[in-house]
Amino acid sequence: MWLSQKGKQLSASAIGRMFAALVNDCAARGLIPADTTPHSLRHSFAHRYLEQNPGDLTGLARILGHENLETTRVYLHLTTDDLALRMEQMSINAYE
Repeated sequence: MWLSQKGKQLSASAIGRMFAALVNDCAARGLIPADTTPHSLRHSFAHRYLEQNPGDLTGLARILGHENLETTRVYLHLTTDDLALRMEQMSINAYE
């Protein structure tokens, strides 16, 4: 539950407006894409968590509040850049 400065519960639409204002401000500064959503932030967090904690689906599921690991598996996908970097590292390691 999110509270206003007066201690009252904020509505979902009020939180949405606050989020949109923050996104607009950050996007204007070039810090984030203008189409950033709460879900994209959640997805970015999950992706970074798995980069730093490879294979820890159980930990990520607990953080995200998932009861079923299948729900968390969505975050296992690799981006094209991730795959390219891994292939490059494999090539370098093959010659060491």
